[in-house]
Amino acid sequence: MERDLNHLKLLSVFYYIFGGLTIVFSLIFSIYIVMGVFMVADPSRFAGSSQDLSPETFGWILIAIGIVVIAMGLLMSVLYFFAGGSLRKQKRYTFALVIAGITCLSFPFGTTLGVFTIMVLMRDSVKLLFGRPVAVNTPSTS
Repeated sequence: MERDLNHLKLLSVFYYIFGGLTIVFSLIFSIYIVMGVFMVADPSRFAGSSQDLSPETFGWILIAIGIVVIAMGLLMSVLYFFAGGSLRKQKRYTFALVIAGITCLSFPFGTTLGVFTIMVLMRDSVKLLFGRPVAVNTPSTS
């Protein structure tokens, strides 16, 4: 039981770290917003000879991409922080399991974190810590 508590505590710390890194990496896309603002503010500076899109339209597209990626990164980081808290407090088992599955999509560190989280959460002793029912194998009488 002590081993399971230590593993859950360690996983929660890693989710906090991963959430912080997600914020940092999503804020890199603020460069898109800055470039888009420059293109919208002075489209004549970016005018070329043959373009399908006007610089102003392309600037708005860059702004939209930057805002969407930053918003998704911030949302994911909040979910990672919440999952870390859930693991630490042994609450919201299904939520932690779903977030672990989603975390597996972030290769390579998220995959490692997600797989280890799923491995820990699948233990019967950890399910008991979360107050989940555990299937009992009874021998069949035939």
